Amino acid sequence: MTDLQPGTQITVMIPEPLRRYAGGRAEVYLRPGTVAEILYQLVEQHHDIGSHLIDENGRLQHGVTIAVDGRDIRFASQLQTPVPAGKSMQIVVTLLV
Repeated sequence: MTDLQPGTQITVMIPEPLRRYAGGRAEVYLRPGTVAEILYQLVEQHHDIGSHLIDENGRLQHGVTIAVDGRDIRFASQLQTPVPAGKSMQIVVTLLV
């Protein structure tokens, strides 16, 4: 989003395998909120990334991990983990070879 002022946004780090679904971007700037709200914003802006992150039941896809400032949300409030302004949210995908 371009209308956010510095200090009023969060940074979502997009991993290399998913960047093609986010317009080639490594970082996306969104409004603060819970992880679930931020994922919703991300999918609203980049529709194609949604099915790679969230399953049909609204849960993270197998192999997708989310961290807020480096802390895995599985050890916090999961999708309800807050991401305040100025913080970052990292999306990590496990690739099976």
